[in-house]
Amino acid sequence: MEHKLRLTRLGHILLTRCDARTSNGLPGLFLTLSDVALGAGAPPVQVRMVGPPRTDGLLRAISTVVGQARHCRITAHVISPVDANTADTAQVIYSDAVVTIYGIPIAPLSSSPPRTAVPDGDGDGASPDAKRQRTSISAGEPETQPSMCYLCILADVPGKFDNAAAEALGVPRGAVRGQLCRGEAVTLDSGVVITPEQVCSPPVPGPALLMLDCPTQGHVDGAMAALGRCATLAGVRDRIGVVFHLSPRAVIQTPQYSAMLAHVGGERTTHVMAAPAVPSTGGAPGATIYRSSSLVATRLSMVHRDVFPPLVLDGDAPQTGDLAAGSLHASDKFITGGNLMRWRLRPLASAGLDTTSVPPPLSATDVRTALAAEWSTSVAGTLKAVQHAWDTHLRTPPEPVPPAVAALAADRSTAPELVFLGTGAAIPSKYRNVSGILLRMAAGPPDAPCMILDCGEGSLGQMQRRLGASGAVAALRALKCVWISHIHADHHLGVLSILAARRALLGGAGSPPLCVVGPMPLRRVLESHAIGVEPLNYTFVDLADTTAAKHTAAVHPAYAAAMQQLGLTQLVAVPVIHCPHAYAAVLHTTGGLKVVYSGDTRPCDALISAARDASLLIHEATFEDALLDEAVAKKHSLTREAVASGASAGAYRTLLTHFSQRYPKIPVIDDTFATHTGIAFDMMRLNLADLPALPALVPALRAVFPANAAGDAGDDDPVLSAEDLQ
Repeated sequence: MEHKLRLTRLGHILLTRCDARTSNGLPGLFLTLSDVALGAGAPPVQVRMVGPPRTDGLLRAISTVVGQARHCRITAHVISPVDANTADTAQVIYSDAVVTIYGIPIAPLSSSPPRTAVPDGDGDGASPDAKRQRTSISAGEPETQPSMCYLCILADVPGKFDNAAAEALGVPRGAVRGQLCRGEAVTLDSGVVITPEQVCSPPVPGPALLMLDCPTQGHVDGAMAALGRCATLAGVRDRIGVVFHLSPRAVIQTPQYSAMLAHVGGERTTHVMAAPAVPSTGGAPGATIYRSSSLVATRLSMVHRDVFPPLVLDGDAPQTGDLAAGSLHASDKFITGGNLMRWRLRPLASAGLDTTSVPPPLSATDVRTALAAEWSTSVAGTLKAVQHAWDTHLRTPPEPVPPAVAALAADRSTAPELVFLGTGAAIPSKYRNVSGILLRMAAGPPDAPCMILDCGEGSLGQMQRRLGASGAVAALRALKCVWISHIHADHHLGVLSILAARRALLGGAGSPPLCVVGPMPLRRVLESHAIGVEPLNYTFVDLADTTAAKHTAAVHPAYAAAMQQLGLTQLVAVPVIHCPHAYAAVLHTTGGLKVVYSGDTRPCDALISAARDASLLIHEATFEDALLDEAVAKKHSLTREAVASGASAGAYRTLLTHFSQRYPKIPVIDDTFATHTGIAFDMMRLNLADLPALPALVPALRAVFPANAAGDAGDDDPVLSAEDLQ
């Protein structure tokens, strides 16, 4: 608990810009701070959020999710650009005995290059009525908004006290000498005034660092002007040990950016470039970040490489995008940043780059080799038997296969595919992200129409990890709908990043609006961000208007267009038992498939009825069977209840997801686990043509995660009982 309480010491957050890329983790952070402080009986956490214009709008948007009644009090401090003729643009935003931090606003001085136009045929086909409902862009285009530069200057190191000089001048021992050490002059009883310079060596000037973010070329021009006239920066330029560059790689590698470097450091300054090198095709975008999750994914790849495709980790392929490219020359003064890299400012003798906490590259090949060597003969035998059972189930299924499922075997590339972006409950853990499912309507073509069922925090990053950079871009281009089951934060915090990234990719203000279907409170979250932070192009459809009773009466034009593009004959919401405005989704494809997603719910007759004879029921299974009272209190389902719901509905296959983070790798299941049921994991890719073989994986999953209850759970002890935070 002690290390959790350290979170509550956070007092200031400095933002270089206000958009989804720099701020979308804040609601989750504030919710966690609130819950940790409240659970520990600590006072409310006081956080001051500092940033450029729109920081106050960002706070209002965050408040729609966090709520000011929570145990975390947030205030906003906006730093606006000053008049261009002002001699010094630096403003003190924090100061104590150790450090003074200045904020330097950077206003773009020229327009940015035009965004890439939307490719022909890539529009969403929404009707004119739907297109008129695009959200207001009153927040202003991101490239026109100021960013922030932060200058941190540490206090000078006092000079050494010269006892011999003090004795010669008659300075008595005690408090008087302490005053001189603190830089204060003293008057002796004799009336003689002694100054610090007489008994102390000169102080050592404190080191400084700079944090710079220029999102566009216009900001580079603005930075040259603002930093060039900043008297505070000029006074410490030779003391700047390191500059952290948060600017995009494409901007950093321009000649103009190189020219600007003369304004931000001296001969002894090291430049750390934080922008990662992202391969243009699939693969790991730079360093492997979520190592524990990646290790689980690698272990799963040994169960079945089609369902659990191995991730490309940083130890498996050479990194691309070396900083030597472009106008920056490779040297020890220009280095690529890395996760957990540190820069020590003091003591001066050991100041500089510290990479002792940076983990070594992780190789999936090496991990698989090590696992194969340590696994017992029985585990290896189980994996081999499961592969045989999988192939047998696909060739000669042991039970009748619904015609719509059987038809998928003719061409697997045209079968729909599920990509699980998150399968955990409430808050992300190091093994499972929170809820998110990408449904691609065809497994083969990367540009196949797709939709997202729930979109928890980090969903965009999970898409990039699973699909690679180019695959994620293709999915964003092909995205037709985001469907949110209810208003709990673990099901929708990722929507803003998806909308912002898609808008930038498809032409900014000219991008077609995305159909977002969700509970009415979600509309306020989206509008607050779009009006106060950055524009978002979307059309909102109230989930309550998509129930069976209303579906045939008045289908929203944008909703109808999305269903047509996705090849759905129906997308119907079913009220479930969880919180107000909570629904399940029932999808019917033109090929006759019926896929049902429960969202969060207790066992529910309405859902069972709606899932009758479903090809696949994706059902939440938050708690193990022994925790009935907790499940009832929090309105979630037990594992056996989810399995029973699938059986009662006559669903061909039931796939369990949304597991409590107290089960970090695999949920608790017993020998009675149904033969028509599967278990979802993050990064899982399930081609629906493989539904007949899905249950065959369960023995292998149990074999490769044998110590769930006793051993593995301890790895996640630092995580609170996540379901308690809802």
